[in-house]
Amino acid sequence: MKNFEIGQRVVLIHTGVIAKIIRPEEHDMVIVELEDDASEIPVFKENIQLYDEWMSRSKTFSTSDDFVPFVSEKVKDEALLFVLVPTNVSEAGVPAKYELILVNATAFDLYAEIDVLFDGVKEMTISERVKAFSPLKVDEFTPLEFGDKPSVEYVFQRITTSGVEDFKKGALKLKDKTLLKSKMMIPLLDFPAIGIHIWQKGASPKKVEGSLKDYTKDFVSYRPKVEPPKKTVSGLYDPMKLANFPKEIDLHIEQLAQNHTQLGPSQIIQIQLRAMEQFVNEAFEIGMDSVFLIHGVGKGYLRNAIHKRLKYHPHILSVKNEYHSKYGHGASEVIFL
Repeated sequence: MKNFEIGQRVVLIHTGVIAKIIRPEEHDMVIVELEDDASEIPVFKENIQLYDEWMSRSKTFSTSDDFVPFVSEKVKDEALLFVLVPTNVSEAGVPAKYELILVNATAFDLYAEIDVLFDGVKEMTISERVKAFSPLKVDEFTPLEFGDKPSVEYVFQRITTSGVEDFKKGALKLKDKTLLKSKMMIPLLDFPAIGIHIWQKGASPKKVEGSLKDYTKDFVSYRPKVEPPKKTVSGLYDPMKLANFPKEIDLHIEQLAQNHTQLGPSQIIQIQLRAMEQFVNEAFEIGMDSVFLIHGVGKGYLRNAIHKRLKYHPHILSVKNEYHSKYGHGASEVIFL
């Protein structure tokens, strides 16, 4: 088994997630810190690869900020679309990241305003002129960031000889499972990638290439973000649901997955965190004042990952891991605002 050194940059070969070696563990395992959210998880050495080795053996396309494709002739079917390009794809077909590109395959220059959001929170804004028959790199995501529900809100204006005119506006959710069904040959880029049409010349606005039923909302008028309702008095919640909602969730993997013996450490903690987030969000919506997350004691990997994940949750007042008569130190209490 290959030895890894503390501080080395590695890639989780089954997910493409980039991490850093923190310390070695027994049974051919190491603790790594994920670059996306700084959480620490245990992984088997056989499930990681040095970052430089991954990159040298991976396949990618050139989509850097100064990338300008060679266009021998203008495309016949004008279109405007967002494209997700898998880059640094391993031999097993796992991408290390996706690049989000706007492709303006139209005969007009466009003025584009694009907001990139994660979990409904705006992370960045791009305001640029995009020339006719040209691409524009917008952002890039790791596979893990799809769990933060990335989306874009956009406003496009067409630049003509007579001035600027409104062209297209809307919002788009970037759901990886749905998007993977929509691979197509991308105009101008001349290679297959994941494309979502915003506009296509001569096509009905609600027709989208491929089976993208989830994206019909992309073609309705833009609606501003609606803030979630504030928690007020418990009388507004369904008393029956509130009374029957469990006060705790056991996050030990044997309680969450029947095939847990076949799962790797990284898969286990992903399942645990996903179950935790779903439980916490449902508890808030039901109207619970607090709940307990049973994570056990052990070496504290799951506990630390939970606390990091909930640190900036907008509806949580505090997360405490104090001694409890029922759980000891094996559970954390989540107290809602």
